[in-house]
Parts: sequence; structure tokens; C-alpha cells
Amino acid sequence: MKLYLSWIFLFLCSLVKILGQEPSCKFTPNFFGTLLELNSANVEQGTLSLQVYFYGGYVYGNYANNFSLQHSPQYGYLNPQINAYYGLSSSLELDLITGMQTIFFEGKNDTAMSDTTLGFGYQPLFDDQHAKTPNLRFVLYEVFPTSAHDQAAPDLIGINTSGAGSFGTELGFTINKNFYTFPCHPFNLSLNFTYTYRNLTRYKGINYFGGGPFTNIQLRPGGIFWSDLGFEIALNSSIFFALDLQYTHILKAHYRGFVGYNFDGSLATISTSSKDLFIIAPALEFNINPNFSCYLGGYFTAFGRNTSAEALAAFSLAYSF
Repeated sequence: MKLYLSWIFLFLCSLVKILGQEPSCKFTPNFFGTLLELNSANVEQGTLSLQVYFYGGYVYGNYANNFSLQHSPQYGYLNPQINAYYGLSSSLELDLITGMQTIFFEGKNDTAMSDTTLGFGYQPLFDDQHAKTPNLRFVLYEVFPTSAHDQAAPDLIGINTSGAGSFGTELGFTINKNFYTFPCHPFNLSLNFTYTYRNLTRYKGINYFGGGPFTNIQLRPGGIFWSDLGFEIALNSSIFFALDLQYTHILKAHYRGFVGYNFDGSLATISTSSKDLFIIAPALEFNINPNFSCYLGGYFTAFGRNTSAEALAAFSLAYSF
């Protein structure tokens, strides 16, 4: 908790310092988006936009079924990720999201790819400063199981699984609007929703959902409902404050097959419970020029159920060609 308060204090100090300066109101804000929201607008036709994220986090506990925070094995991780967006037309965009994860636990480490997402963004409406028309964008993604999801090393207690390893289909939308109520500090609000359906997958050994050395099951991961409220405000022409309030609900999983036994002879367990997670993610955004920006921020879990409690720092670079 002291770490969270320190982050918030540093952000508030930065805001007070920047807002205390005499702003220039003669600029057009270039909102690049918050750390966690869906892209609020497609890139222009023929434009390639790359955004690279560097996450460094620490898992310090686990939320029980009654939302209470409990002790669990603690470990750190690094999670670089790259998002690529290419404008196919004025309203259609091709998106690719991939990454990898390295975990650090009791002097050991392991690296594996995350699942990969490929799909399209379709935008029928575009923000109009002089009307009520917002940005409205839909996404249709396919998730490919490129992660390490089973047969995990026993000495890493299964935390080196980097994803569910299941094919999935994701459908979502974002609605976004820029506001100029305060001419020197225009701001932006966005609301995002997605649902991901995940397919039946075979899991062997210690896996993303638990299990033991001899587990052999077929499991359908629960669908994922995800929502994000994003906020950006221009502190001046080149520095923006961004904030995400994100909620995720994962439905109960279902499996059949041989659960197996642990090395000590006890029956292995599979975690199939539904999950809830609420995340707060503040960030500062620095617009170097209209094509290049960088982010410095992070996020922490405010509360959750049947999921990990963690905090991380984030650094991101975004560039359009």
C-alpha cells in the first residue's frame, strides 16, 4: 500500500507543477490513448503505427473467493509487448498484438511467448470537434495459442505458464470523445468493452489452471468480459495525464479427464472458479511530435477475487510511419 501511495503522490506532484505553469492554449491535442484501453481511432490509410510496452511487475499475494487478500508465493516478471496497427482504408485497420514473459522466482527464471492476437478494427464514426459525434470503433480479433500453457516445470510451481494457450475469438468496441470545455486543458473520455470466447484445449502436467505432473485433461477456459474507462487530459501542448479504471470478469472453466496426483501423492487440483479483477492505471504521456510519444506509468490491482494481487511499472513508446 505504501508503494501505491508513493506512486500517486509523485503523479500529483507532477500535475501540480505542470498545471502551475502558464499554458499555451493555441494547440491541437494529439491524444495517443491511455496505457490499457483499446485504440480509440484507426490509423490513417497506409500508415503503420507501432507501440512497444515494457512492463515490470511483482506478484505479492492472491485474492480469495471472498475478495480478501491472502499470502501466496511472491515473484517478479518482465513482460515486453508489441502492438502493430496498419490502416487498410479510412475505416478498416489490421492489428497485431504479441509479446513474451520472463518470470523470476527464488533465484530461477524462465521465458516464454504470450498468446498472439490478430484481427481487424472497423471505425464507422469519427470524432467531430464541432458536433456531438464521437469516435466509434469495433474490433474482431482471433487469439492464437502461442503461449507456454502446460507441462510447466515443477520447481517453478506453474507460474512460468505465460497464457491459457487456447484459441479464442474476441469482439469489442470503444466509444471515445474529445472535449474542449477548458481550452487550455482539453480532455478525452473513452469507454471500452470486449468479450473473448475461448475454445476447448488439452492440458498435460502442471498447467495454467493448476494440475500435477500426471494431469491429462480437456478444459474450456471461461469467457472473458473486459471493460475500461479511460481518461486523458492535456496538461500542456506536449504532456498529458492518462488514467484507466479497468474491470475484468472471467467465467467459470469446465474440464474433463484425469486430474492426476502431485509428487507427494495428494490429488492435484484444477482452478476453474470464476474471477474478478479491478485495476487502476495512471500514466504520464509525453508527445514528442505528432508521430511519436512515450508513456511512463504503471498499474496496481485495487481488489479482486480468485486472482493474483500485483503491481507493476510500465514504459511505452509509440511511433507512426
